[in-house]
Amino acid sequence: MPTAKSGKKKDPFLSLSLKAQCEELGVEFDTLTLGRNEAGWCFSGQSFQKPEPAAYAYFESQGFKGNFCEGSAPLMLLKCASLDFLAEANIFHDRSDACLRYFEAQCTILESQSSRIVDVIRNATADAIRRNFSEIRGQALFSTLYPEMSVDGLLSIWQTIGATGWAQIAEAFIQAPYTYRAGWPDLSVASGNNLKFVEIKTTDRLHTNQKVTFSQLLIPLGLHVSVLKLVQPNP
Repeated sequence: MPTAKSGKKKDPFLSLSLKAQCEELGVEFDTLTLGRNEAGWCFSGQSFQKPEPAAYAYFESQGFKGNFCEGSAPLMLLKCASLDFLAEANIFHDRSDACLRYFEAQCTILESQSSRIVDVIRNATADAIRRNFSEIRGQALFSTLYPEMSVDGLLSIWQTIGATGWAQIAEAFIQAPYTYRAGWPDLSVASGNNLKFVEIKTTDRLHTNQKVTFSQLLIPLGLHVSVLKLVQPNP
């Protein structure tokens, strides 16, 4: 006798075209034509093995500065802004552990003190972020975990919305740290007061965790989220 198949139904969103996915989420969709050779994607005489740094080079040429390492940059920024408190509250009484432990893990461990983390971020300064990033970067594992992250890029995205704006992000993030740790756009870039979170695509579409983080975390906060698809020129 046949048995009914169990399991969750596939989200219809995942079967939509990339452009249709963007329309459903209400995020901007655009394309950027870049050449490609054996070394990778090409922009302004340089070749990039991966699409994200190529797209970042394009935004740099437009006056933007930031990082191209998905959620690692925003979450590192939040950790730098709250590091002194995270170290003080560290369950192992180990500042090095606070430096290296992922921000989402520390938010979970210190769930009862989440409002304190947000308050510390709300009162953080650019000087404290620079100092704390320098300390974190001095840890032995840093170059392995975050080889391309720069403090100038972090400060660029910090200054666009300031401590108040990043405290709002932290307050929302802390509600579900392990849900919102994934799905961030590839690029976080800023120019003046213009902060952009840009997902870079070539052939694939948006995934479930991107849908969740875009629609439940970033967009409700009024942050600019967009998708940029890299395409090769017509032969």
